[in-house]
Amino acid sequence: MKKFTISFFIALLVIGFSASATVHTVSNNQNSPGQFTSLQAAIDAASPGDTIYVSGSPTSYGSIDLNKQLTLIGAGYHPNNQFQFKTQVNYIYLKIFTGAPTTNPSGSKIMGFEVTNTIYCWENNINNVTVQLNKANSINLYGKTCDGWIIKNNIVQSIEGSTVNSTNILIYNNIITYYIRYFTNASVLIANNIFSRNSAATNIFSYVQYATVANNIVYGMSTAGCNYCTFNNNISYGGNQTTFEYDNNTGQNNLEGVTPQFVSAASYDFSFDNDYHLAAGSPGIGAGTDGTDIGIYGGIYAFPSGGEVPYQTSPVPPIPQVVNMNILNSVLPEGGTLQVEVEGKSQL
Repeated sequence: MKKFTISFFIALLVIGFSASATVHTVSNNQNSPGQFTSLQAAIDAASPGDTIYVSGSPTSYGSIDLNKQLTLIGAGYHPNNQFQFKTQVNYIYLKIFTGAPTTNPSGSKIMGFEVTNTIYCWENNINNVTVQLNKANSINLYGKTCDGWIIKNNIVQSIEGSTVNSTNILIYNNIITYYIRYFTNASVLIANNIFSRNSAATNIFSYVQYATVANNIVYGMSTAGCNYCTFNNNISYGGNQTTFEYDNNTGQNNLEGVTPQFVSAASYDFSFDNDYHLAAGSPGIGAGTDGTDIGIYGGIYAFPSGGEVPYQTSPVPPIPQVVNMNILNSVLPEGGTLQVEVEGKSQL
């Protein structure tokens, strides 16, 4: 049986996926070509409101400037498919294009990428951006006023805000392996995340004020670094400090110094081999402010599943994808019919 690769956006065409805006395809893998080999070239050619599918590849797409309102969809950062090619970039800079016409990336969506460095809000007034289903070193709004961002269902080392007061920031259902810092507004909501790192002295917050912090699990880290914050229904375990209502903070129904009882977590450090669901008997089951579980599988943006461990925390973007494709009769007579077996899946 002969097997071959197929780019995930071509697979979308095979199964009849449609979208109202123009769709552009990108692949720098010569075995599965797209309309563009360069992601930046596709962005430059697109119009505001378009969608760009970026195929998984063994080669990074480098750094990009996102300067108009687009939806960027990669193949995932740890995909459970035949070839396991992820979609990797270095930096994503969100910038305002000041040419003719002026364009702004406000309203953009970024999903399905491994970002080896940082997603940057590079200028003021880049608002209402959704960052989801990525694995990133950092998501950074530092020094800019970038309002209305939704940061959900990511695996990320650090999320950095703005001392100039970005507002209406939602940080929901992420796995955070270092800290959140520089958010100083009461409209910042931090909910249903897991802070996980084998570093008992590392604070999960730095220069964070007035935030609402609910339904999170702090695992192997210190709860310190927040001022005038409201802590409700959180769990802490394994850090040098496990209390939440310290200094000038308030809150209720927090479980301090109590193990969350994950199904499996061999260490405090994040691993794709861990299962962060709560085991039977966990004190976090149904204990969130909304009656759902504390942690990434509760709340309004429950972390999607990528399959069984080690792909459980590696969900693909919410579009249909082909995961396997086999030619059943690779030797054909002239005029013969090629028989192809296709296996697909979707988060929809």
